[in-house]
Amino acid sequence: MRCILDKEKFLGLEYFDTVRITVEDNKVLVYCMSNLGIKYEFLSFCEKTQEGIAVFGAKMLAAKIKSLPGDSVVFKNNMISDSGKKVFHKLPVLSDNDDIGIICEKEFDWSVKLGSDEFFSVVDNVSFCVMSRRDRPVTNNVCVKVRAERVTSFGFDGYKLASSSRELELGKYIDESIFIHFSTVPILKRWIKGKKNVRLGKKGTWVYVSNVDSSICFLQQSVDIPDFNKILNFPAKCIVSFDKLELQRALQSLTLTDEGICFIFKNGKCNLRCIGDDNSSSAAVIGFKCDSSPVDFKVNGKFFIDVIRKVPGKEFSINLGKNSQDPVLVFSKDIKCAIAPMVM
Repeated sequence: MRCILDKEKFLGLEYFDTVRITVEDNKVLVYCMSNLGIKYEFLSFCEKTQEGIAVFGAKMLAAKIKSLPGDSVVFKNNMISDSGKKVFHKLPVLSDNDDIGIICEKEFDWSVKLGSDEFFSVVDNVSFCVMSRRDRPVTNNVCVKVRAERVTSFGFDGYKLASSSRELELGKYIDESIFIHFSTVPILKRWIKGKKNVRLGKKGTWVYVSNVDSSICFLQQSVDIPDFNKILNFPAKCIVSFDKLELQRALQSLTLTDEGICFIFKNGKCNLRCIGDDNSSSAAVIGFKCDSSPVDFKVNGKFFIDVIRKVPGKEFSINLGKNSQDPVLVFSKDIKCAIAPMVM
């Protein structure tokens, strides 16, 4: 087996466990597999090839490729080197499990063509709300609902909830939900970038995202999700607006003392306060705009920073309820978010 490939094609390889490289004529098929039920495949063309198959440990191969000088990697059986042939690595070859490839998958239960930018945004906008909790599978996944002419995503970690929605021309009526495991999210986001369109489809328990020369697929989990829209539609009493940069800088400074930040509205100013475990304390005073008297509340400052980074513009607005125990809501063009308050 012999071929030459660009190193950038192997970005994200460390997320997998094994990788199979198959060379046939001038085609090189790279097939990556994860023990978590994630598969990734891409097709490349190159000259001066030698047919053959080799299977490597993905994490070791990723580290060795990264260490090579230059922009390309030369494969020759179980040896890799840079194009200038100055650095060489001999790798152990693993046995092939004969798992089939995924690019050629055509018989889907259902599939739709999506703009990659739109699909990337609905996944990326809510991914900061996904975490790993084995006792609560709903927190482990980005839930993507495809219905009629709209794609909506939800992310929930038990403390904050985010939703993002985009209108799309699907060309057919679809009413389906898919779940993207937290371990798949960074791989999928990296894969989508730079592509114009992708095809989203499902076959059995597998979901496929693919284009003409590469594909990624992942197993579905059985997840029962609550009515997230009920939380996001919680009745609000008032809207409070801040200068986004001023609030972000204050929170970044205060959270060095403690994550729990009290928002106290007094004399036309917002006082931010926190007390550390070592009895140290920090405070900041910032301006705000509101047509009524907002309720004081306490929230995890790092959660606020996560949301602020997703909201465009120079102003950051929150919707508050009547009590300090009510969820803090954030609404913008691209994202809706609810944050559970802390006990003051």
